[in-house]
Amino acid sequence: MRCARFGNFDPELVARDLDEEAHRWRSFIFGPPLPEDEQDLQHYLETLIWLPQEWGGNCLYLWAWDEADAMWLQRLKQRWRCDTVRVIDEEVVRSLNLPDTALLLVYEWGDWGDLGEILTEQSAAKPW
Repeated sequence: MRCARFGNFDPELVARDLDEEAHRWRSFIFGPPLPEDEQDLQHYLETLIWLPQEWGGNCLYLWAWDEADAMWLQRLKQRWRCDTVRVIDEEVVRSLNLPDTALLLVYEWGDWGDLGEILTEQSAAKPW
């Protein structure tokens, strides 16, 4: 995440805030946007195990402990200058066998289309 540079995304600010508020979240992932069909969410997130270390993206997936923490974390949208923040549907969260109080938030910076093309070109030049 700290190597990402695009649009309004400030990786140091996001990392610092996450570190300072670590008691409000359990884990996070930074990567590309979810597939449009969220029924494949569990499979999609499980693939993180197999992705290269230099995997790029423009989305931050954050697991908040509960609704109060999720509401607080959503307020970081303006500070982090991200374009959107949304809460993943409760049904999808249940399919991941997370605790009932868990909420998954997705922060997104910029348009993945342009970023995806740049990352594809960069990764084509690197031996994984």
